Amino acid sequence: MKPYLLHIHDRPLTMVKFNYDGDFFLTCGKDGDCCLIRADDCTRIGTYHPVGDKAGAVFAIDVTMDSKYVVTATADGFGSSFISKGLFKLLDATMRPILLHIHERPLTLVKFNYDGDFFLTCGKDGECCLIRSDDCTRIGTYQPVGDRAGAVFAVDITMDSRYVVTASADGKLIFYTFEGEQVHSVNHGGILKYVEFNQRPGEQNMVVTCNDKFKSSAELVPNRIMVWQFQPPKKLLS
Repeated sequence: MKPYLLHIHDRPLTMVKFNYDGDFFLTCGKDGDCCLIRADDCTRIGTYHPVGDKAGAVFAIDVTMDSKYVVTATADGFGSSFISKGLFKLLDATMRPILLHIHERPLTLVKFNYDGDFFLTCGKDGECCLIRSDDCTRIGTYQPVGDRAGAVFAVDITMDSRYVVTASADGKLIFYTFEGEQVHSVNHGGILKYVEFNQRPGEQNMVVTCNDKFKSSAELVPNRIMVWQFQPPKKLLS
């Protein structure tokens, strides 16, 4: 094993993501840069830059399975979608970035669906949005029944694009249909920071979550990693 040490950002990194084939990976950081790196020799191929001013801190990045689209999420509430005829021809005229102002506060995560024709964004403004990939049209927003959600730190979607789940700072785990109808709401507790469906196609009936500890006058919720059943909602492992 030959490890590589890469100094590719001036400030802390926030996410690293391989493409589906594993021959490239992407990095993003608080310096506002998003870089493309070749996996076999760790050569930096280039940087994704939005049109206009340099982006604020970039907290999340994702790439479609066919490596056609890349999407980034920044602290200034903007999402940038980069589209090219060949994703890795970074610095030529084929790249056409689209800058989207879809959140009023910092974005926390972006996530493509399995087919790559849609992506989801979530942010500290409590909103979770569905965007069409090819033209970056905002389709709609996932909103819980009742009060508006707290900051949403994570979102995921099943491989068949039937269900969406969100994890928020107020400790709520909320399941929706792809069309936006709320299916279940779970009072998870703690400050939820991540959620993800299990990866078995056709049997995605579980999610894994993690939360930061939270102390209130009523209880102390510790740091936890948990597994929940989706339908019907039930805690399986903590």
